[in-house]
Amino acid sequence: MKTIESTLSNPQASAGKPSFKRLRFGVSALVLAISGLGMAQPVAAAVFNPFINITGKVEFDSLGTPTLPTNATQNGELIRVVGGATTTTSLINDQIVGDDPLSGNLSNIGDGFGIKLHAEGGSKDEPSFMSSLFGDLALSIKNSSAVDTFLVSLKFDFSHLVAAPETKTIKGNGDFAQSIVQLHKKDNSELLFSKLISDTVFGNEARPASAPDQNTASGYGGKLVDSGSRLLTFILHPGELLELGDDSPELTLFGGADPGAFFLADTSAFLSVAEVTRQTTNTVPEPETLLLMAIGLLSFALSKRRASTC
Repeated sequence: MKTIESTLSNPQASAGKPSFKRLRFGVSALVLAISGLGMAQPVAAAVFNPFINITGKVEFDSLGTPTLPTNATQNGELIRVVGGATTTTSLINDQIVGDDPLSGNLSNIGDGFGIKLHAEGGSKDEPSFMSSLFGDLALSIKNSSAVDTFLVSLKFDFSHLVAAPETKTIKGNGDFAQSIVQLHKKDNSELLFSKLISDTVFGNEARPASAPDQNTASGYGGKLVDSGSRLLTFILHPGELLELGDDSPELTLFGGADPGAFFLADTSAFLSVAEVTRQTTNTVPEPETLLLMAIGLLSFALSKRRASTC
């Protein structure tokens, strides 16, 4: 199996620093905007070649159960699109409603799996805090043809945002919000990585998907955003298997704040089938076709033998 293309389209990475009062209102509107960007799904699409078998799953945390936050709220959604039909599972604080994991076999162009996570907290008199909230995604692609090579393209749409007050903390534990979006093959080779931290004590960090080895942020607290769409194209030879998703969660949220302050983190991702194309002409019949031909020839020979004995 060979990866022949990995591109990032419409990347958006920013590090704004609005005032504390304007931040809470502005963040809510921006969360709605980038969530819509990251989870676009086609209404109807064609069935792809049946020799390509794609199975997958999404879950909130493969290692445990989400824990209840303190003076904060968290919610999420698992999304499965199979044959153009959408199924969802919801998370409300520490309660999961629906199947977790959410799994299935994909069949159409545009089918895929997605995750949304959101958390925010703040209290006038007490600290607010959430344990790390995870989203796991795994996909397996098998070329079951014995003779044909296929090109398979996947589209990974993502967006995430973090925010905390734009103030350097001198006393207390400070306020912070962290989000990570990543995608790896099962062998741990990296396909995408993006990390955002808004922190009033240790300073901000932004490693956008377009430049994951560089910290493009500065200052303390405020609002950080990254979003985009990456096309991942692979060549699968006859009988070859491609697996995406390793031991690390694909989505991670984490945050906390001192009394009188706040934190906010929001992330979403959707991995879908963009293209399945046969790359080689089938000059040698598939084993199933050979079997049918053999049965047909045998039947023809038996019929000729019966005719000659009559």
